[in-house]
Amino acid sequence: MSSLAEELLAKIPEQRERWLHEHGQRAMILQMATGEGKSIVIAMMAIYTVVQLKKRVHVLENNEGLLERDFASYAPFYASFGLSCAKSIDGSSDICYCLKRENNAYFNAAILRGQLELGDTVLIVDEVD
Repeated sequence: MSSLAEELLAKIPEQRERWLHEHGQRAMILQMATGEGKSIVIAMMAIYTVVQLKKRVHVLENNEGLLERDFASYAPFYASFGLSCAKSIDGSSDICYCLKRENNAYFNAAILRGQLELGDTVLIVDEVD
C-alpha cells in the first residue's frame, strides 16, 4: 500500500472524532440516494476496516446483480491496497461480497458448531431489507 493511502486512511478516525465532538454526537448514520456514490463509500469503509481495524469485512447485498457489479468494480481497487476479495464468504479473504441468505447460512452454521466468533468480522449492509 502506498504511503499516501496509509496517510489518508490514518486520518479517518481523527476526522470522525473531531466532527462528532464539534457536533456533540456519539455516532452517525448516513443515508445516500441512488447515484450518490454509496458503493465507493462502502469500498473505502471496507478498506479502512481491514487496514486500520484489522478485521475482515462482509459486504451484504440483497441483489445478485448488484453483488456481481460491485465485486467486479471493486476487486481490482481492493487488490491495489494488497487486499483479497471474494464473491462469497470464505475463511481467507479480507473482504467478502455476499447475499443475505449466504451470510445467514454462514453464521447459522457457526452457531451450530459452537464456533460463533463475532469479534473479527464487520458487516457492511448495502440496501438489504
